[in-house]
Formats: sequence, C-alpha cells, structure tokens
Amino acid sequence: MFRSCNVLSSVFRPPVIQSLQKVVSTAVLLASLTMTAQADADGITVHDAWSRATPPGITVGVAYFVIDNQGAQDRLLRVSSPIAKQPELHVSKMQGGVTTMEELNTLEVGAHARVAFAPSGKHVMLIGLRRPLKAGDSFPLTLTFEKAGAVKTTVRVYGISQSPGTR
Repeated sequence: MFRSCNVLSSVFRPPVIQSLQKVVSTAVLLASLTMTAQADADGITVHDAWSRATPPGITVGVAYFVIDNQGAQDRLLRVSSPIAKQPELHVSKMQGGVTTMEELNTLEVGAHARVAFAPSGKHVMLIGLRRPLKAGDSFPLTLTFEKAGAVKTTVRVYGISQSPGTR
C-alpha cells in the first residue's frame, strides 16, 4: 500500500518539480562519480608517457613517463598494458663503468614528489610485445599504486631514434 501511495503521488506532482528532481538526481550522481575519480588518483598523475618504435622481429620495448604526486607518500606496485605479456619496472645503473639493469619490485613515490622514468634510468620493460611498436601509434599503460590504485595513461610511440622534442 505504501508503494502505491508513492507511485500515485509522483503521478500528481507538477512537471516542474519532477524536472527539478531529475536535475538534482543527475547532479548528485555526476558529483559522486567525479569525487570517486579524483579519490582513485589520490593526488597522483602520470603524464608525458612515450616509447620508441621497435625494429621488426623484436619482442621487447620500453616506456617512459613522469609521475607527479601531489598527495601523501605512495608506492608503485606494478604496471600493466595489453601491448605486452609482461611489463616490468626496471632501473639502469652505471656500476664500474658498465651499465647494468635490474628489476624493481616496487617503487616509493614520496609525498609531493616527481619521479621521472627516462632513458638510462627508471623505465618499464615491455616484455613479450604482442605487436611491434610503430611510430605514430599509442597504447594504454596502467600503473597500480598502493594507495592511489590504478592510474591510466596513454603512451605515444616515437621513431626508433626519436624521443619527445626530437625530429
């Protein structure tokens, strides 16, 4: 009986009030979705993501980007991308005049800090490429943080010997 009364009362509401209720409901829904999207990033943005094209037959690529953290300290736990079977966090180091590379299990991202992934330093190894990387293409990359959760970016592919700012 109670439901019937509610249904009947909504039929007899003036159209202006019904329209106003719809507008308010939509605004509340959009506001909650916006707050959720902002909370998921938790102050972390990933930008300037790029990669180089791969020669034919090569099944390993690399990705670089910048992480800006405007919030509390966080930890990068993993990376994923449909372009590669096994994306991994790596760092290149110079030791005794020889460049070495090692896998990073996680990476601390300090509060209000910027971390650059760049050649000869931190980078993502794209192991088991599902297709060659071609100049002009792009692909998605997801970084998963301990607190901020998943942060998505798009990686732009440059020519084999190019990088942002070169031609």
